[in-house]
Amino acid sequence: MRCLMVAGACIAIASTLNAQWLSYPTPGIPRLPDGKPNLTAAAPKTADGKPDLSGIWEGGGSRPEIKDIPLRPEVSIAVEMFRNTQNNKDSPLAQCLPHFLGQANMLYKIVQTSALIVILFDGQGMPLPRQIFTDGRPLPQPSTPSWMGYSVGHWEDSMLVVETNGFNDRGMLPSGIPVTESTRVVERYERLDFGHMKIEVTIEDPKTFTKPWTLVLRPQLQPDTELLEYVCEKNDDILRHMVGPK
Repeated sequence: MRCLMVAGACIAIASTLNAQWLSYPTPGIPRLPDGKPNLTAAAPKTADGKPDLSGIWEGGGSRPEIKDIPLRPEVSIAVEMFRNTQNNKDSPLAQCLPHFLGQANMLYKIVQTSALIVILFDGQGMPLPRQIFTDGRPLPQPSTPSWMGYSVGHWEDSMLVVETNGFNDRGMLPSGIPVTESTRVVERYERLDFGHMKIEVTIEDPKTFTKPWTLVLRPQLQPDTELLEYVCEKNDDILRHMVGPK
């Protein structure tokens, strides 16, 4: 899914509009007798027996109620203001800037190897790939904060557990929740069958939350398609006609 910025609002565009090779069947996809993908078939595994998360996935997130998020009072006010305005020129989306956990509401591709998992995004402000190292290296204590943070992963049986730190303080989580240099994220990826995955995300940041907050994403595989190159450009022309939150 892609977001089209109209007066600062993110309007979803169906993934079929931004996909390529629509008539080319994805190799290795189990098929039903009518040729359609069998998304309830058994989850695939890699050569070393690990669950294979590879594929193009979409969304699986929903917009939580502010009252259900353990935000600090001052943060809650800022988030509610952000969510209520349709003309927020300071939004990372409006500025064509990256936003962590962008996979909550867009199309993305997971490429999995034995030592590295790469997530490629197809959407507004997401030119950066995300790297998750699974080669046994420890989580760093980064001296250079970044938009996507620094991620390492390990397997607990059939579940991939990913830890991320090292964010800068300019980013944003879904629903307008700010990211700071104190933000820490733990994700648990579980491929339920061929076409369905569950991602449990726990976010901890004493500057933002009164306690750790967990959300669950349930993305679905998007077979027989590909990502389309996307460049966020000339958005400054739109920004000149936008206003910030009142």
